[in-house]
Amino acid sequence: MMRYYCGIDGGGTKTAVLLIDETGRECTSVTVGGSSYRALGTEGVAELFENNIAACLKKAGAEREKLAGFAAGVPCLGEDKAADAAIQKEMERRYPDIPFYLCNDAEVGWAGSLALKPGINIVAGTGSIAFGKNSTGKSVRCGGWSTFYGDEGSCYWLGRKTIELFSKQMDGRLQRNMLYDIIMDEFYADEPEYVLNVAEACINDRSKVAGFQKYLLMAANAGDASAAAAYIDAADELGQMAYAAAKQLMIPGECLNVTLSGGLLYARAYVFERFLQWIDKFNGQFVEPEMLPVQGAALLAVQKFSDLNMERVKAGMMCKKQEDL
Repeated sequence: MMRYYCGIDGGGTKTAVLLIDETGRECTSVTVGGSSYRALGTEGVAELFENNIAACLKKAGAEREKLAGFAAGVPCLGEDKAADAAIQKEMERRYPDIPFYLCNDAEVGWAGSLALKPGINIVAGTGSIAFGKNSTGKSVRCGGWSTFYGDEGSCYWLGRKTIELFSKQMDGRLQRNMLYDIIMDEFYADEPEYVLNVAEACINDRSKVAGFQKYLLMAANAGDASAAAAYIDAADELGQMAYAAAKQLMIPGECLNVTLSGGLLYARAYVFERFLQWIDKFNGQFVEPEMLPVQGAALLAVQKFSDLNMERVKAGMMCKKQEDL
C-alpha cells in the first residue's frame, strides 16, 4: 500500500504544503496565507494545517489513513513555551493516530537548502535567521528573535535603513545623493515629508517596510556609495550569524557547508563577497541551496517516520526542484 508524507513550510505571510509518496514523487501542493500563531492563535494555526493537509490528500485521491506522517515548520516556535505546548496539544488532538513533528520554520529551511546534510542555512528575506546542524545532530539557531530589535541584515532591516538614510539626507545630516533623488522620483513627491508619511503608515506591515529596500538597490545600482555601504552592513550581520552558529557546531576535521537564501539575493552583487569573507573565517564552504523549504519539511517527515532509502526519496524530489528554485 502506497504511503504518503506531508511537509509544511509555515511563514508569516504564506504557508506551503506539499504531499509526496514513498518514491519522493510530489503528488500535490497548495500555498495559502500565513501561519503565525501571533496572528491566528494556536487553534487557528492547527486548523490551517489540518485543512490544507486534507486538501492535498483529497487532490491526490488518498485517504487520511495513508498519511504516514508529516513535519511542519511553524513561525516563532521555540520562542514561547506556553504557545509551543498549546500548538503541540492542539495538533495531538487533531492527529491522535498520525505521527508529526513540529519545529521552527528555520529548520525546514535548513532541511531543504542542505537536503538534511550537516551545515548552516542563512535566510535573508523579509526577516533573517540562521539555523544549522552538524554530523552529530547538534542544532543551533542564531538571529530572528524580534522584528523590533532583530532581523538584522534582512530586507525589512534594510527597508528601515533606507528610510533612515532618506530622512537624514532630507534634513541635512547627510549630503543628498542618488538615493534621495530616486525615492523622490519614485513617489512623485513634491515634498520629502510626503515620503516619510507613507513610510510611517507602513510601520506595522513588515512586507511593506521590506519593500523600501528596492529603492536602496536602485541607488546602489546607480553608483550610490551610501546604498552600497548599507548592503555591506547587511552582509556583516548575516556573516556574524553564520560565524556564531559555526563556532557552536564545528567539529575538528569537518567542513561546514553554508547556504544563503531569501529575497536579499536580488542584491547578491553587493553582499556576496563580504558574506564569503565571514565563511572563510571558519573555513566553511558556500554551496547553493538544493531544495525548497517545503521539500525540506517533507524530507524531515520521511526521515523521522519511515525506514525508506533517503537518497532515493531525495532523488525523486529533486527532479522538480531546479524549475522551482
